Amino acid sequence: MDIKDLKSREYGNLSKYVSMIKYHLNSVFEEEVEDAKIFATAFLAYLVKKENLSTKRELINYIERKLPESQQLFLIDRTSDTYWTKVLEIAEELSLDALLATVVWYPYSGFYNTKEIATPESIVKLAYSILNPKNEYVADLCSGVGSFLSYTAMQDDESTLYGVETKAYPKVISEIILSFFENEAKIVQGSALEIPKNKKFDKIFCEYPWNLNSRYLSDDEKQAVLDDGLIPELAKTSRTEWYFILNVVNHLSENGKAVVYAPNAITWDEDRLKIIRERFIKLGLLEAAITIPKEIVSPYAGVRSVLLVLSKNKSDSVRFIDASELELVDVNNRGLFYSYKDETIEEILTMLDSDGKYSKKVSIDEIAKKDYVINPVRYLESEIKVKNGVPFESLIKNITRGIQMRAAGIEEMISDTPTPYRYLKLTDIQDGLINEDLPYLKEIDEKQKKYCLKNRSLVISKTVNSLKVAVSNVEEGQQILVSGNLYIIELDETKANPYYVKSYLESEQGTVALSRISVGSVIANIPISKLSKLMIPNPSIAFQNKVAEKYLTKVDEIKLLRYRLQKATDDLKKIFEEE
Repeated sequence: MDIKDLKSREYGNLSKYVSMIKYHLNSVFEEEVEDAKIFATAFLAYLVKKENLSTKRELINYIERKLPESQQLFLIDRTSDTYWTKVLEIAEELSLDALLATVVWYPYSGFYNTKEIATPESIVKLAYSILNPKNEYVADLCSGVGSFLSYTAMQDDESTLYGVETKAYPKVISEIILSFFENEAKIVQGSALEIPKNKKFDKIFCEYPWNLNSRYLSDDEKQAVLDDGLIPELAKTSRTEWYFILNVVNHLSENGKAVVYAPNAITWDEDRLKIIRERFIKLGLLEAAITIPKEIVSPYAGVRSVLLVLSKNKSDSVRFIDASELELVDVNNRGLFYSYKDETIEEILTMLDSDGKYSKKVSIDEIAKKDYVINPVRYLESEIKVKNGVPFESLIKNITRGIQMRAAGIEEMISDTPTPYRYLKLTDIQDGLINEDLPYLKEIDEKQKKYCLKNRSLVISKTVNSLKVAVSNVEEGQQILVSGNLYIIELDETKANPYYVKSYLESEQGTVALSRISVGSVIANIPISKLSKLMIPNPSIAFQNKVAEKYLTKVDEIKLLRYRLQKATDDLKKIFEEE
């Protein structure tokens, strides 16, 4: 059967077929039916139709005789005879083409309710178009339900396919889908970080598990990636993203190319990851970075994302593309699921070879000046759209710079004993929080009080290079003098929640907006005049308060982690004495 012809005839009816199968299964199971069960049911009904099976026993016998053990465990349902009756009914109601189309393309129409999520079809098509495999060895390292591999198989029946997936059911689903194509294909269950070192691929796609905590990586997995010695600094971070990205590079052939699909935050997040991005850039491993709009990811995650194009060609520059503003299509006309048009994908491919409004080739030297941030928006002057935006000054009661005083003058003011007076400098803000052990001052005279914090004041660093934002907590009777490299902002809290404003300024969009208004080539300073005119999103106070509540919950987590770290550090110092 011609799969491409089948898609042209049946793909548009997919949601109808899936809804019909769900309707049948809802009468069997009390709880919401999982996507894997819907897929399994469609495949079972296909087998009934294709093999002319008429009873439960005939179907189970066929499964046990013809299919691998892993598929048997996935398909054989032991809940009730009613389920098998429904499978037979579905086989009667739907055509063989309809059932096959549902099996092959269900990952693009469903998988909203499980963690075994299919990669959005737009991403698959764009990644495939960039890699353009032709009779090559193609891998998906974290293959899930096989979205990329099955799309590759439909376009190129001569490439050899290899997938790695940790979870059993997604692996089985991908094997079932790929069984309908002619390609030689192998799906391995295990960690993508531990595939044999000598496995090299011409083309690789990878959508690794986003936001995976480092405790879920074993020491063996980490060491397997670090053994090549390309980026030893990776061992010093608790973040996992770059383990997966470097692992892709480790398994690329010398002339190979890869595309990694990742959350956009990895392109700029955390100063301590700067050295890893720097190594990556200087090794010439990054060819391009393409920003993807959050609408394409929704309903999967609802966040901005990025495609990283990797190779071992030792690039001396990086192509940055902002594809977040390009035209999208509402796939189901319900505002839930968007896709790039084929013409838009062609437009992005053209951008890979030419500069324009949304595309720019940037030298390593220029990237170095921006602290090796690899977010395309930093290098493209596309308009920053601020929903419900208002000028910052409309939310501000008062804004001033901290006291400008020489270090020697401040040193003379320091008190060795506790007083009601404290001093806040830039280094006293860590992880968005003001340290609790600020140095004491002997006194603060009347002229200096205008440089002191009020409770819930916003403080922001004067420079973008070391951007820090915090909200003050000033106890009654306490006065905190602020250094000259910080701005003090008193907000009108009837219009703006300081924690909401802080969360925006610390976001990637806020950071980019601040960088756009900064001046100075070496040290990028933020002038008060431009900061006052900065557009700030200003939804209802009720909405801001909800965001602030979530933010403060995370602040509490950070404080708890700090306490545990300090306690563990103190305990280490006592181990020798205890022995």
